[in-house]
Amino acid sequence: MLFICITYGQDFHYSQYYANPLYLAPSMAGSTGESRVNMQYRDQWPSIPGRIVAFSFSGDHYFNKFKSGLGLKVMKDVAGTNEFSISQIGISYSYVIKLNHYWTVRPGLGFYYTQRSISTDNIIFPDQLIGEMGIPSAAIGTFSNTNNVDIESSIMLNTSNFWLGVNVDHLTRPNMAFYNTNYRIPIKMSVFTGYRFPFFQPYKKKFKHSISISANYYLQGDNDQLDIGIYWKFNSFLTGFWYRGLPSFKQKAISDAAIIMVGYEYNKLRIGYSYDLTISKLGPSTGGAHELAISYAFSINERKKKISVPCPDF
Repeated sequence: MLFICITYGQDFHYSQYYANPLYLAPSMAGSTGESRVNMQYRDQWPSIPGRIVAFSFSGDHYFNKFKSGLGLKVMKDVAGTNEFSISQIGISYSYVIKLNHYWTVRPGLGFYYTQRSISTDNIIFPDQLIGEMGIPSAAIGTFSNTNNVDIESSIMLNTSNFWLGVNVDHLTRPNMAFYNTNYRIPIKMSVFTGYRFPFFQPYKKKFKHSISISANYYLQGDNDQLDIGIYWKFNSFLTGFWYRGLPSFKQKAISDAAIIMVGYEYNKLRIGYSYDLTISKLGPSTGGAHELAISYAFSINERKKKISVPCPDF
């Protein structure tokens, strides 16, 4: 018997989205006012077959002379027992426009190359069932990876403690079909915002902490998602809690995960770990999701004047 149902999908996402700034929006390129490298690894649903594993690396630099940020990002995710994977490499550019002493606008543009592939080793095609098993299927000869060039655009408005940005991805709507069919990926729009409340004690210079609230909303085709949470930074330690779902925007609540994050910062090296507790109908038997993020910022020339915009730690 064969059961066919409607399936839904969307672009890959990270729980620690601010630890992957170039994946969030090209406007984040050079947002620290210096140089930075980021690495991130995510293992989703490790307790069930066909889990989703993703890895990303990015590096960006701010050019004070040109008031511009430039970055490079590389990402790959693999899902399912047939190793359905998406590999991506691209560049991000941003430009800083200072409205006044407090407000800054940062438009951004990203170009990237994407390859979509799948392993056919574990797939049984109809002609293999009719003939002898072990003989390669004729359908494999018509199967080919997809290669596309895509564009994304973003803009971010911020002060020292507030940020609001919009990113629009897949502007070229590339054809992602494996066979000679037409499936153009829907445009994805995301809106991210947040506010940071800093607290200082002037007589104890080593003691300072802040509380930040942030939200990130995605919309792609008929699918949408909201990440909202709060995190606290105390000296070198960080901790936070997020919720992923749409609890009040639809008639039927959709909940995906509750996320707990802990982190540590040493000089300009930051390490964060988060765990997603699955609260959807799939339940905790999936094993949730583990995510590790590492970021390091450094200055190539300390004598240059730096312009920084708000960029949350994690």
